[in-house]
Amino acid sequence: MLYNVKTEADTKEIEAVLATADPKHLIEGLNNDEAIKTFWINMYNAWFQILATREKKTMPEIFTGKLITIAKTKFSLDDIEHGILRRYR
Repeated sequence: MLYNVKTEADTKEIEAVLATADPKHLIEGLNNDEAIKTFWINMYNAWFQILATREKKTMPEIFTGKLITIAKTKFSLDDIEHGILRRYR
């Protein structure tokens, strides 16, 4: 998804697949710390670009709004950064 964002290609299909993905399959696919970290860093960076450019979100909503659906769960950029990547939440 991040590659598509960077090359300005459409991400809607990838977003739909990620939004409806089975959480168990996602967990199985992210089977080590490196895979987990890589996935979530890429999600954070891709979604920041999508929210800032296509969705025209600004502070504070761009960080605090639960605008991202991955594996049937709503996330904010703050959830990803502080809850998953930094493990503060």
